[in-house]
Amino acid sequence: GQYTHSSTWLIQALTMLNNGDRAVQIFDLVNPVNHTTNHDAVLRYQVEPYVVAADVYGVSPHTGRGGWTWYTGSAAWLYRSAIEFILGFQLEGNLVRFSPKIPARWNGFRFRFRRGAQTWNFRIVQTDPLSANRAAGAMPNAPDAGAPILLDSTNPPNEIVISLIRNPVPGSSCETPPQEAPGRQQVEFGLNGSQSSYDRASPEDIFLQR
Repeated sequence: GQYTHSSTWLIQALTMLNNGDRAVQIFDLVNPVNHTTNHDAVLRYQVEPYVVAADVYGVSPHTGRGGWTWYTGSAAWLYRSAIEFILGFQLEGNLVRFSPKIPARWNGFRFRFRRGAQTWNFRIVQTDPLSANRAAGAMPNAPDAGAPILLDSTNPPNEIVISLIRNPVPGSSCETPPQEAPGRQQVEFGLNGSQSSYDRASPEDIFLQR
């Protein structure tokens, strides 16, 4: 079965251990959209795929059935797990930081943040450690992940590029480009007027409104 509250805390703990691959794997298991990917799954899950369920039963005859949907506590923790822990978005006043813990197979993601009438576009580029110097040459002014970025509402740039060093998958070579998951699947989620989305295959696009 699935107890969503504790599942979201597991996701957060995995990011704290720098295990973005496993964190996203658990996120995909919890994501309600993925409980209804075909007709049989819809009949088994029996609840809305567009909101978070507090529980998914694991005992016959209700195995796989969702319960306690529209549960705001679980939804809020899952939302924070995605935005703040996996994508690493942190906002403190007019300062933004990105400290992502994303899978090694991702090449990065795009993140669009809007506050009031102003919008900032971020592009996080994940590179292998051995190619970091080449990436720095191609993006000489790109701040590193975790560096504070001032949100200048008077003259915002068209795009802010952030450099992230890829954490290699255990047992793999940093020189070998990670293989992307086959196909493209768009996963979307939202809370309290915000809309976020990411493409699990390659580069991810995120939109957040505050």
